[in-house]
Parts: sequence; structure tokens; C-alpha cells
Amino acid sequence: QRVIMLKFIFSIILIFTASIEVFAYEQTEDFKSGFYWEKFPLKVHVLDPDNAESSRLNGLLERSFNEWEKQVDQDIWELSENALMVNTVRWSSDIEGETGYTAEETLGVAIRHQVGKYYQTFEIILNRNNEDLFNNVDNLLYNTIIHELGHTIGLGHTQKQGIMNEIVPNDIMLQQFQESDIIPLEGEGISRLSADDIDGMKEIVEITLHRQEFGLTSIPVNNCAASSTSAGSSAGQLSYLLSLIIGALMIIIPGQVFKRI
Repeated sequence: QRVIMLKFIFSIILIFTASIEVFAYEQTEDFKSGFYWEKFPLKVHVLDPDNAESSRLNGLLERSFNEWEKQVDQDIWELSENALMVNTVRWSSDIEGETGYTAEETLGVAIRHQVGKYYQTFEIILNRNNEDLFNNVDNLLYNTIIHELGHTIGLGHTQKQGIMNEIVPNDIMLQQFQESDIIPLEGEGISRLSADDIDGMKEIVEITLHRQEFGLTSIPVNNCAASSTSAGSSAGQLSYLLSLIIGALMIIIPGQVFKRI
């Protein structure tokens, strides 16, 4: 019985460990198809008639740029005073009507517009009807901007705890992650990016720079806008987990038969 129990425990650990890898960071579907930015940095402009609000968002954006860029040693975004043919960040009072995502569940949406094989521009649309978001309660707005910036260059969602999880964490949640060693302590204050977030961004930047230098062939042509959605195939993930469970049972069952004999 002890041998059987040890095999069972080992099998559960094996399944749990493998499932963590399955649900790690993903690339967005359009990035996996070969789309990329022709060059960095990407110019970003805040669209808001209120100068004070525009200034506030600009400040949050600059801090958000730095959160990512210091981890990959690459200038990815920069603010622009010119609103013509640049990437934009703005509030929407009808995010559901504009994007199709329900206002009750959506903090923001990143939309990447494509021409040929390149991303041409992006929009980050923020949900004005969420008061916690607008008032940046527990840095929810700041963390959402960091999250949406990840989407702008092709980083998808992850099922691991961190900024790129589909449920954007506020600072209370980040503090809990840090206390559980999910997100390591970095200097003073709260670290906002998990190892999974950083690994994902590093991969996206590395692939993008390679594509910029060498180009790609056989890129599908798609001129429609691409919005950020949950990345990855849940069917494929489920199939993989089922195969692990079956494998575990194959370990356990022979052990039981042997023990009885």
C-alpha cells in the first residue's frame, strides 16, 4: 500500500508541474502568424480633451514603459505629442459598443491594426465606467496599462499569477503574490512583473528584432483589427492534461496489480 501511495503522490506532482508549463505565457495569435512591428520605439499619444487627465495618463504610461523596458534592455515605446498616425490610449464610455467586450468584466482592450505583414498602429481603450479603474484604486489603472502594453507587441495572456494574467491584479493582489514568492522582491515597494511576464516579453522582443533584421516569408495578409483576447488553445491544454492523467494511472494500476499478486 505504501508503494502505491508513493506512486500516486509522485504522479500528482508530475501532473501539477507539467500543467504549470502548459499554462505559461502565450503569444497572441496574430504574432504567432508572423505579424510584427517594423521598428521600435512605437510612438504613443494620449487622446483626451482634458489636459489634466492627459497629463496623468502620460505619467502612468512613462512609468509603464519603464516597467517592461528595464527588463528587456530595449526601448519599445515613447510618448508623442503628435496624434497623426501614431498609437493611441484613450478612455471609452461605451467599451462594449466599441469592442464587443462586456463593460462589467473589461478593464481595457488593446487593438492591433495590421497592414501587410506589419502591425501599423495600436489602440488601448480603457473602460471609463469602471470607477476603481478611473480612480486608480490600488494602482489598478497603472497595472492595467502595463498589461495592455504587453498585448500591443504580441504578448498574450498567461494562466500564471502576474500582470499578464487575464484578471489584472491590483496592488493588494500583487503584494500577496510577492509574499508567496510568485513575484520576487525587487528593491523597495511592489514588484509588478513575474518571471513568467518577463520571460514572455523577452521572447516577444527577441523574435521581433529578428524579424525586423531578417524579415519573414509566407506571411498571411490580414488587414483587419486584432483585439487582445485570451491566448492559447484550451482544447489542446485539456488534451495534454488528460494524457498526463492517463499516464499517471498507467503508473498506479500496474503497481496495484503487482501488489495483489
